[in-house]
Amino acid sequence: MFYRNTATVRRVTARVVLGLVLLPLYTAAEEKSVGYEEVVVTARYLAESAHELPFSVSVLDGTILDRARLYSIEDALRTSVGVDVSSFGGFNDTNVRMRGVGSLFQINGEDSSVVMNVDGVPLSARSATLATLDIERVEILKGPQGTLFGRNSEAGAINVTTRRPTQQTQGYVSASAGEEGQYVIEGAVGGALTDTFSARIAVRGAGADSVVRSSQDNNPVLEAEDLGWRASLLWQPKDKTSALLVVEQQDQEGRNGLEVLQPWGDPPTQNVPQDLQFGENDQARYSLEISHDLTNFRFSSLTSKTENDTEALGCQSADIAIALYGVAASVCQQVESAYDTLNQDFRLTALVGSDLFWVAGINASRIERKYNNAVALFGNSAERSFETRGVAVYGEVSFPLAQRWSLTAGARFTDEEKEYDGFFFFTGMPTGEDHRDLSDDYWTGRLALAYQVNEDINVYGVVARGYKSGGYTDFTSQVADGEPLEPAVVESVELGIKGAMSGGRFSYTGALFYNKVQDDHLLGFDPATFAAQGLNTDTKSQGVEVEGSWLPNEYWTLSFGLGYTDAEIESDVFGASGGDVQAGNSVPDVAPWNGLLRINYVTPLPDFAWLSAPELDLLITYRYLDGRQGNPQNQFKLGANEKLDAQIMLRGNGIEVSLWGDNLLDDRNDLYGYFYGPGLVTGAPTRDRTLGATVSYRF
Repeated sequence: MFYRNTATVRRVTARVVLGLVLLPLYTAAEEKSVGYEEVVVTARYLAESAHELPFSVSVLDGTILDRARLYSIEDALRTSVGVDVSSFGGFNDTNVRMRGVGSLFQINGEDSSVVMNVDGVPLSARSATLATLDIERVEILKGPQGTLFGRNSEAGAINVTTRRPTQQTQGYVSASAGEEGQYVIEGAVGGALTDTFSARIAVRGAGADSVVRSSQDNNPVLEAEDLGWRASLLWQPKDKTSALLVVEQQDQEGRNGLEVLQPWGDPPTQNVPQDLQFGENDQARYSLEISHDLTNFRFSSLTSKTENDTEALGCQSADIAIALYGVAASVCQQVESAYDTLNQDFRLTALVGSDLFWVAGINASRIERKYNNAVALFGNSAERSFETRGVAVYGEVSFPLAQRWSLTAGARFTDEEKEYDGFFFFTGMPTGEDHRDLSDDYWTGRLALAYQVNEDINVYGVVARGYKSGGYTDFTSQVADGEPLEPAVVESVELGIKGAMSGGRFSYTGALFYNKVQDDHLLGFDPATFAAQGLNTDTKSQGVEVEGSWLPNEYWTLSFGLGYTDAEIESDVFGASGGDVQAGNSVPDVAPWNGLLRINYVTPLPDFAWLSAPELDLLITYRYLDGRQGNPQNQFKLGANEKLDAQIMLRGNGIEVSLWGDNLLDDRNDLYGYFYGPGLVTGAPTRDRTLGATVSYRF
């Protein structure tokens, strides 16, 4: 409730107001002309101004990703208000909610409430550990995006655009090192091959020690190492025709869902034999996008294939196993999973600059998954395979109704077929088989009305319907009983404003929202027997978000965001993991309040030594995350968190040298929490305060 958070509101508001009051005191005496740079997005497959879209879009450009050292999609999402991220710390286990909408506990590898597109190629947001390698921008689209992004976008979508090849030679190299084994080495180069061909290649190697250490020798339990590369080839024989081929590979290892008994020590420790845990994840993307401009519209074809293979061995610490099973030994589970997709999208869109926006298309996809696991202590193992085939047609149009009024209408019809095969074993002997299939078809879409108050201010209202597919859980240990899990359906209403003031020096967005979800997903799991089932429950959420940017002069830029979300479970659930769930409980992992304050100061310096026209660049980022419930039963809470990061950089002649500090307040956050019973809560923390340095050269 609002009154319960009064102290939090006062604290956050006071800090924001203090920053706004003090900031002008440090500005230069002579102000120069500052203009607001228009933010262009491709949220609807066409370059448009974010200011004019009739729904909420938050944008992180590649410069901020690099400067703020947001090295993964998950890191970037944690800086956006209204976005809640829960992760066990391994691969493909990220649960992203927007505005309180999302699975209460994910049931399978497809159970994502947020879809992630990378250069138009659909991926699950569970893969948010992917590196932000050579990224141009990340667009965070809030509210149901079922019209253009389709299935599993009931809460929103993430639109990632990588840097494309150009005819101009350009690139960069960068090396970063910090405490606790942190390092990042990356580079990119691109340019013309011929008059019609250009190419770009980007490479990154990164690593870091686990924040969890072994209680046996105090060494990190795991040491993460990532290696990723992307090669892009662009062919432009004519101004109106292009073909873009992208091949990308990201190999990650040394991560796992580490479970530590709370309260954890300093440092957090696990009592697990050395070299017993491991995690490896390989993901590849292949895509070919062809587009051609005709007289009145553009034709585009996007063909893509993605491959994701994960293998991991994770162990519960001996102290947890004693409490759960009475066995003084580590309980380990080995998991092998794969997630392969084929996707074909044919699309017609209006040309850039057309008075009327419209898009229409047809999409076909096939997803093949497997999830195999074995628990050594109990001798249980299972092999499961899933296949989803879907075909969809979609369209959206925005057109003027009257002076200053415009209407947007979009709809998508999807037809899906699913197949599931399960094979179960005990000590290597088969105990059962399960073969099932289901079919589903559904409509999603949105209707928005916008009014242009003046050339600087737009207001809008949008109603939308989102959908998340049903199906079967990945974690069943026996032949499933009953019907498959019901699909989740969300009905959403949003009222918003986008504006600018003072000649573009101050820009802002604001939104009020209400979401009502029927049959969202929740896992029923018994840790004593490893029996699992999928469950449904209804939820609702409502709240407000404000984001903006202020440029008092040419030296300072201040960006801010503040969001409040009240998310509640509306129906009782029996048999859920950890016990029954009561209506009226808060949706887990959803922070009522969250905020961001980013201050950037850039000033020129006199020439010195070999540097000409050098600059000093200071970036300070403060993030606040309110305390939130740790599970649907509301049996424990995850604490509030404040994170302060800072970086000071000297640059000139293309060279950049910076010193940085992460989590300067040394305030650890919870990646997740799990309640086994009174006095037995586990989880994993984020990293504490670390310092480091980065050297880059850009050309």
